[in-house]
Amino acid sequence: MMIVGLLGDIPLSLVLVALCHPAHPWLIHGVVFTAGLYAVGWALAVRSASSTIPHAIDERALWLGGGMHYGGSIPRSSIRRVQSFHQSRHAWAVANQVHMRDVLVVSRLDSPNVAIELEDSAVSQVSLTRKGKRVAPRRWILLYADRPGELATAVS
Repeated sequence: MMIVGLLGDIPLSLVLVALCHPAHPWLIHGVVFTAGLYAVGWALAVRSASSTIPHAIDERALWLGGGMHYGGSIPRSSIRRVQSFHQSRHAWAVANQVHMRDVLVVSRLDSPNVAIELEDSAVSQVSLTRKGKRVAPRRWILLYADRPGELATAVS
């Protein structure tokens, strides 16, 4: 998908050359191509960070990994229940009669497959950040796990 997206830069550079009539058209082609490769590099970096920073569980808390967007910890005492699911998050919300305003989606690149319901008193105990800034948790937290069933069992 990234390579197909990069192909969109070819007509852009041709249009720029046709409009500007520069003495060195290869320079414009090179600049536009380099900008496209830079974007592809960032997309690969975000994907790599998301897959190499895992969620971790210890005796006290579930530590959220998953890359550069969300991070933090959820104390085990704050977790009411954990569900794994295989449908879309909207289908899951309809099936469980959950309003999406009560849901915080932590996984951005991958479709979430684990739902964590927090206790009502957990707001002060859960520490979540998004890009370094504190985020107030909601009743449900949705995230992606490679093995959702094992994560749900380990947290429960």
